[in-house]
Amino acid sequence: VITDTPPAGVTVLSFEVTITGATLNPTGGGTPVNMLPGGNPIKIEVKQLETEAAFFSTMSVPAGSYSGFTFNFSNAELTIKNDTGATITFAGVTCLNGLTCEFKPGAPASFTYTGAPFPVTLPSGSSTGFLVDVNLNSIITTPLGVDFAATGALTVAQLPLPGQPTGQLE
Repeated sequence: VITDTPPAGVTVLSFEVTITGATLNPTGGGTPVNMLPGGNPIKIEVKQLETEAAFFSTMSVPAGSYSGFTFNFSNAELTIKNDTGATITFAGVTCLNGLTCEFKPGAPASFTYTGAPFPVTLPSGSSTGFLVDVNLNSIITTPLGVDFAATGALTVAQLPLPGQPTGQLE
């Protein structure tokens, strides 16, 4: 499951990115578990995730200990309304104050997340999931870059969330 925290002080109208790879990594090595259904890339409209969650995939994962996720991103597209009071120029695109502009910022080819709740141990027959929260306020850098490895850019919580019944997301 993937969601998004809205940015502070940035008018982001649209932010799309393609997830070309996602694996759950076993602790101590071993073969990572591919989390993309059929191994096919998934295009995500991150801005839309502020109001609704998107199910990334559902699958059975072998029992064991896991140290984190590795994500591969490509084709980032960012549409903003420039309310900075100044002209913004990034990657050859000039955006005057008050205008709406589209940028294609670079994104890291690969990012490995190993923060909380990892490491986790998944027993045989257990039912769990992970909620990945994307924070645009942390991902979008000055001047208009995209950094999924930035502090606070992604957070992960293991499901079910504390205080929520099993089978409930929100």
